[in-house]
Amino acid sequence: MLRIASTFTVAVSVVALAFTSGAGAGTASQRLIGAVGQNGSFKITLKNSTGRVVRSLRPGTYTIVVHDYSSIHSFVLEREHGLEREVTDVSDVGTKTIRVKLTRGSWKVYCEPHEDTMVQHFSVR
Repeated sequence: MLRIASTFTVAVSVVALAFTSGAGAGTASQRLIGAVGQNGSFKITLKNSTGRVVRSLRPGTYTIVVHDYSSIHSFVLEREHGLEREVTDVSDVGTKTIRVKLTRGSWKVYCEPHEDTMVQHFSVR
């Protein structure tokens, strides 16, 4: 079941639904940890449950826990040339949890206002 914070708009809800639905067999949910702006840094990361930076994942359903430490950054998940999901916006500080289905292709997480320097690419194959 997809949980969406009450602060998200209907449009974001539709995008979130698109991320969690689709063809293919379901897989057990795996946990990833995102962080942005920790200790005042201009750094964004997506790590697996062992603390390693994500470079490649298998297709499937993932639970992503995002820690947004700064009111000047955001955390966006995007399938390149496809859908994007704003997990936190610039005014958010705190922790949010989303559940998404990652499909084959190139993906990235980034901070919208600082995308040139705050971006992490990974592949799903």
